[in-house]
Amino acid sequence: MQSYADFSEQAWLCAHYARASRHDRVAEELWRTAQEYQRKAADLNSGVAPDIGEPPSLPNSEGEGEGGGAAHRSKVLAQPLE
Repeated sequence: MQSYADFSEQAWLCAHYARASRHDRVAEELWRTAQEYQRKAADLNSGVAPDIGEPPSLPNSEGEGEGGGAAHRSKVLAQPLE
């Protein structure tokens, strides 16, 4: 079974790679995965989630490239933890 520290590290790594990615869809998926790990860590820590930093600033913020436009990215990345 994974511990709070394990889930926290996995969340942080996914968030880090999301911010480093040059591809919008990759960044979005990594950010979603980071939030899932963050949620799992919080479940093991009385609901207190580890800090994974800010969502990525996606490189194609003007709607260019593969990401589907700024409105789509804003919607995906702004989804709160449940």
